[in-house]
Amino acid sequence: MELLKSSQNYDATYRFGHTIVHVVAPPPRTQEEIERILSEYNRAVWKCWQSILEAEKDNINENTTHIRGIPIVRVWNCVKS
Repeated sequence: MELLKSSQNYDATYRFGHTIVHVVAPPPRTQEEIERILSEYNRAVWKCWQSILEAEKDNINENTTHIRGIPIVRVWNCVKS
């Protein structure tokens, strides 16, 4: 592996044999921007999961362990009286 200097807007450029790999990093973000992006990802993933559950609702019962290959984690009521 050889690190190459580049005049392009790449953060790093490497040569692996006859292959050149350019690495591009995302621009710097503030903590507020990072939290907003993560929140958007969270909402999108939750929406996808809800869509899968809705599509599979007739196939889900108390013995279901996976939905479309995704393991189900069951949360039991562990509150002591």
